[in-house]
Amino acid sequence: MAVITTQQLPVSAAVHDVTVEDLPVGKYCVRFFQDLNANGELDLAANSVPREPVGFSNNPSLMMGQPEPEDCVLQLTQDEAIKVKVNNKRRR
Repeated sequence: MAVITTQQLPVSAAVHDVTVEDLPVGKYCVRFFQDLNANGELDLAANSVPREPVGFSNNPSLMMGQPEPEDCVLQLTQDEAIKVKVNNKRRR
């Protein structure tokens, strides 16, 4: 899937609102991640499990690594709000 937009914001609370304006009706996948090492990428372990806090639309399981795009697809038909849970599975 092609990237439609990217945004960066400081993490300052447990909950953030992110707005994307003027998206046409269609199918989309949403991914959020906290770039802990500021390299501009979501870091993954050898087995594709994310090493940084990450969340996807539809909140799929991350136990087997990044989800397939079809597991994250949502159909936007109007202005609407979605909730994405950001998971932090990395070992300390």
